[in-house]
Amino acid sequence: MTFDDYQEAVPSTWNYSLTIKEQTTNALFGLTGEVGELTEIIKKSFFHGVMPDGSEVKEIGDILYYLTIFCHIRGWSLENIANSNLDKLKKRYPDKFTEHAAINRDLVAEREVLESE
Repeated sequence: MTFDDYQEAVPSTWNYSLTIKEQTTNALFGLTGEVGELTEIIKKSFFHGVMPDGSEVKEIGDILYYLTIFCHIRGWSLENIANSNLDKLKKRYPDKFTEHAAINRDLVAEREVLESE
């Protein structure tokens, strides 16, 4: 399954009785809440010794769901966003990640990559 396939399937589960403003807010609140739940799972593993039980995978799926809905509402292709982000990162780190490249980013070159798509 591609991101486009996923993005095409997800809207059938969404509440379209809301206004666009309400849908956008709902998607962002949902995204924020799910990121918070994932953060709590990881926090408990780091600081309380509670081993994750696999529920973090569910939270990541929920994060993807709300992100996909947000992109759908905005008319953005999740697949295009993923490809653009990867192109930008390849420009930033042509061979591999380095701290030097992370600190000394060529923002003009990165912007050119994003604008060329």
